[in-house]
Amino acid sequence: MNVPAPRQADEIAIDFTRDLDPGIGRPRAPLGYFATKTAAEAIARRQPLPAQYWRHARYRELLGYPAFLLGLVIDWLMIAKPTL
Repeated sequence: MNVPAPRQADEIAIDFTRDLDPGIGRPRAPLGYFATKTAAEAIARRQPLPAQYWRHARYRELLGYPAFLLGLVIDWLMIAKPTL
């Protein structure tokens, strides 16, 4: 009977980040790819996330606000169907 080896903490952490980010395994935006790759490397080395990761995280968040608002505008346009 094969008994699987106990999982390492870094493997569990990588699985956890995959659960949080459903985009893994699909084509991604460059900042999203960088964040996932950098986090996985830092976890594998058992080191804290580098400063460059946090800088890119700020960029992603700042770009996300206008994208969210634009999504709301598009939804409103689809529902309201105003005559332009």
